[in-house]
Amino acid sequence: MVAGVYIDLQKILECQYLSKKILGQYEQKLHEPWFDDECSKLSDKKKQVKLQWLQDPSQINADNLITFKI
Repeated sequence: MVAGVYIDLQKILECQYLSKKILGQYEQKLHEPWFDDECSKLSDKKKQVKLQWLQDPSQINADNLITFKI
């Protein structure tokens, strides 16, 4: 079993190497200069409200989601 895991890991690493060679190294995107802490907090709050609605699609949570999007 350990040998099988080693072979699988070797295949994964080979695929990763080939994909980087073909596609190039992925560069992580940076936030725009205007995207500050306030924007980040609002974005997190929006995700929280949406998650709350997904977990409990009651009318109150739906209203909260609609109100937040305005």
